[in-house]
Amino acid sequence: MYDKRTRISKEVLQDIKNHFNDSMFITVINTNVKLKEAASFGRSIVDYDQKAKGFRDYMALTKEVIAEEKILGLRLVKQKKSFPSARMVKKQFFCDEPKASCVKIVGTFNNWKTSEESLMERKEDGTWSKSIYLAPGTYQYRFLIDDLWVEDQNNSNQVDNSFGGKNSVIRI
Repeated sequence: MYDKRTRISKEVLQDIKNHFNDSMFITVINTNVKLKEAASFGRSIVDYDQKAKGFRDYMALTKEVIAEEKILGLRLVKQKKSFPSARMVKKQFFCDEPKASCVKIVGTFNNWKTSEESLMERKEDGTWSKSIYLAPGTYQYRFLIDDLWVEDQNNSNQVDNSFGGKNSVIRI
Protein backbone atom coordinates (compact mmCIF):
# COMPACT_ATOMS: atom_id res chain seq x y z
CA MET A 1 0.00 0.00 0.00
CA TYR A 2 1.99 2.89 -1.38
CA ASP A 3 1.20 6.48 -0.40
CA LYS A 4 2.97 8.77 -2.85
CA ARG A 5 2.44 11.74 -0.51
CA THR A 6 4.79 10.42 2.17
CA ARG A 7 8.55 10.38 2.13
CA ILE A 8 8.69 7.08 4.00
CA SER A 9 6.67 5.34 1.27
CA LYS A 10 9.01 6.69 -1.39
CA GLU A 11 12.09 5.61 0.58
CA VAL A 12 10.72 2.12 1.28
CA LEU A 13 9.75 1.64 -2.38
CA GLN A 14 13.22 2.75 -3.47
CA ASP A 15 14.85 0.34 -0.99
CA ILE A 16 12.68 -2.49 -2.29
CA LYS A 17 13.62 -1.64 -5.88
CA ASN A 18 17.32 -1.50 -4.96
CA HIS A 19 17.24 -4.95 -3.38
CA PHE A 20 14.57 -6.80 -5.38
CA ASN A 21 14.19 -4.97 -8.68
CA ASP A 22 14.85 -8.08 -10.75
CA SER A 23 12.18 -10.04 -8.88
CA MET A 24 9.30 -7.62 -8.49
CA PHE A 25 6.39 -6.47 -10.57
CA ILE A 26 6.22 -2.94 -11.95
CA THR A 27 2.76 -2.12 -10.62
CA VAL A 28 2.51 -0.38 -7.26
CA ILE A 29 -0.75 -0.56 -5.30
CA ASN A 30 -1.52 2.98 -4.20
CA THR A 31 -3.43 3.44 -0.98
CA ASN A 32 -6.77 5.18 -1.36
CA VAL A 33 -10.05 5.67 0.44
CA LYS A 34 -12.08 3.38 -1.82
CA LEU A 35 -9.84 0.40 -1.01
CA LYS A 36 -10.32 1.05 2.70
CA GLU A 37 -14.06 1.50 2.29
CA ALA A 38 -14.38 -1.74 0.33
CA ALA A 39 -12.47 -3.61 3.05
CA SER A 40 -14.62 -2.09 5.79
CA PHE A 41 -17.76 -3.34 4.01
CA GLY A 42 -16.19 -6.78 3.54
CA ARG A 43 -16.20 -6.45 -0.25
CA SER A 44 -13.51 -6.59 -2.88
CA ILE A 45 -12.68 -3.44 -4.80
CA VAL A 46 -14.02 -5.23 -7.90
CA ASP A 47 -17.46 -5.44 -6.30
CA TYR A 48 -17.26 -2.08 -4.56
CA ASP A 49 -15.98 0.49 -7.09
CA GLN A 50 -14.44 -0.35 -10.44
CA LYS A 51 -13.74 3.34 -11.12
CA ALA A 52 -11.42 3.66 -8.12
CA LYS A 53 -7.66 4.08 -8.48
CA GLY A 54 -7.19 0.99 -6.30
CA PHE A 55 -9.22 -1.08 -8.75
CA ARG A 56 -7.06 0.14 -11.66
CA ASP A 57 -3.89 -0.67 -9.69
CA TYR A 58 -5.04 -4.21 -8.89
CA MET A 59 -6.14 -4.75 -12.50
CA ALA A 60 -2.70 -3.65 -13.73
CA LEU A 61 -1.05 -6.05 -11.27
CA THR A 62 -3.41 -8.83 -12.38
CA LYS A 63 -2.40 -8.28 -16.00
CA GLU A 64 1.28 -8.46 -15.04
CA VAL A 65 0.75 -11.69 -13.11
CA ILE A 66 -1.20 -13.28 -15.97
CA ALA A 67 1.46 -12.24 -18.49
CA GLU A 68 4.17 -13.71 -16.24
CA GLU A 69 2.24 -16.97 -15.82
CA LYS A 70 1.88 -17.24 -19.59
CA ILE A 71 5.62 -16.71 -20.02
CA LEU A 72 6.46 -19.26 -17.33
CA GLY A 73 3.88 -21.71 -18.62
CA LEU A 74 5.32 -21.58 -22.11
CA ARG A 75 8.83 -22.09 -20.78
CA LEU A 76 7.85 -25.02 -18.61
CA VAL A 77 5.76 -26.74 -21.25
CA LYS A 78 7.92 -26.12 -24.30
CA GLN A 79 11.27 -25.14 -22.74
CA LYS A 80 11.38 -22.10 -25.03
CA LYS A 81 14.15 -19.65 -24.31
CA SER A 82 12.72 -16.88 -26.47
CA PHE A 83 10.58 -15.51 -23.61
CA PRO A 84 13.09 -14.44 -20.95
CA SER A 85 11.78 -13.47 -17.57
CA ALA A 86 13.59 -11.17 -15.18
CA ARG A 87 12.63 -13.49 -12.32
CA MET A 88 13.98 -16.65 -13.91
CA VAL A 89 17.57 -17.75 -13.41
CA LYS A 90 19.37 -20.12 -15.74
CA LYS A 91 20.87 -22.95 -13.68
CA GLN A 92 23.32 -25.37 -15.29
CA PHE A 93 23.39 -28.91 -13.86
CA PHE A 94 26.27 -31.34 -14.46
CA CYS A 95 26.63 -35.07 -13.90
CA ASP A 96 29.87 -36.98 -14.43
CA GLU A 97 28.73 -40.46 -15.50
CA PRO A 98 30.66 -41.44 -18.65
CA LYS A 99 29.36 -45.04 -18.61
CA ALA A 100 25.69 -44.04 -18.36
CA SER A 101 23.41 -44.41 -21.35
CA CYS A 102 20.66 -42.13 -20.01
CA VAL A 103 20.70 -39.39 -17.38
CA LYS A 104 17.70 -37.31 -16.34
CA ILE A 105 17.41 -34.54 -13.77
CA VAL A 106 14.24 -34.64 -11.74
CA GLY A 107 13.12 -32.56 -8.78
CA THR A 108 10.62 -30.29 -7.14
CA PHE A 109 11.00 -27.86 -10.06
CA ASN A 110 9.29 -30.37 -12.39
CA ASN A 111 7.16 -32.25 -9.82
CA TRP A 112 9.56 -35.20 -9.92
CA LYS A 113 8.35 -36.13 -13.41
CA THR A 114 10.67 -38.08 -15.68
CA SER A 115 9.95 -36.91 -19.20
CA GLU A 116 11.79 -35.87 -22.34
CA GLU A 117 12.25 -32.42 -20.78
CA SER A 118 14.21 -33.95 -17.90
CA LEU A 119 16.71 -35.68 -20.21
CA MET A 120 20.26 -34.35 -19.86
CA GLU A 121 22.62 -33.92 -22.82
CA ARG A 122 25.70 -36.10 -23.09
CA LYS A 123 28.97 -34.33 -23.92
CA GLU A 124 31.89 -35.89 -25.79
CA ASP A 125 33.86 -36.32 -22.56
CA GLY A 126 31.06 -38.44 -21.03
CA THR A 127 29.68 -35.74 -18.75
CA TRP A 128 26.03 -34.82 -18.85
CA SER A 129 24.54 -31.33 -18.58
CA LYS A 130 21.24 -29.51 -18.66
CA SER A 131 20.23 -25.87 -18.29
CA ILE A 132 16.96 -25.19 -16.51
CA TYR A 133 15.31 -21.81 -15.94
CA LEU A 134 14.16 -21.54 -12.33
CA ALA A 135 12.39 -18.88 -10.33
CA PRO A 136 14.06 -17.81 -7.09
CA GLY A 137 13.47 -20.42 -4.41
CA THR A 138 14.76 -23.65 -2.90
CA TYR A 139 14.59 -26.88 -4.88
CA GLN A 140 15.34 -30.53 -4.20
CA TYR A 141 16.52 -32.75 -7.03
CA ARG A 142 18.17 -36.05 -7.97
CA PHE A 143 19.64 -37.60 -11.07
CA LEU A 144 18.04 -40.65 -12.62
CA ILE A 145 21.00 -42.52 -14.09
CA ASP A 146 19.99 -45.57 -16.11
CA ASP A 147 16.88 -45.93 -13.91
CA LEU A 148 18.88 -45.57 -10.66
CA TRP A 149 18.18 -42.56 -8.41
CA VAL A 150 21.39 -40.75 -7.38
CA GLU A 151 22.05 -37.53 -5.48
CA ASP A 152 24.35 -34.91 -7.02
CA GLN A 153 27.87 -35.86 -5.87
CA ASN A 154 29.07 -32.31 -6.65
CA ASN A 155 26.55 -30.73 -4.27
CA SER A 156 27.17 -31.20 -0.54
CA ASN A 157 23.87 -29.49 0.30
CA GLN A 158 21.57 -32.48 0.81
CA VAL A 159 18.55 -33.52 2.85
CA ASP A 160 17.12 -36.93 3.75
CA ASN A 161 14.18 -38.05 1.64
CA SER A 162 11.33 -40.40 2.53
CA PHE A 163 12.88 -43.28 0.57
CA GLY A 164 15.96 -43.62 2.78
CA GLY A 165 18.23 -41.68 0.45
CA LYS A 166 19.33 -38.09 0.00
CA ASN A 167 18.03 -35.31 -2.20
CA SER A 168 20.38 -32.59 -3.38
CA VAL A 169 19.26 -29.04 -2.61
CA ILE A 170 19.84 -25.79 -4.48
CA ARG A 171 18.76 -22.29 -3.64
CA ILE A 172 18.25 -19.77 -6.43
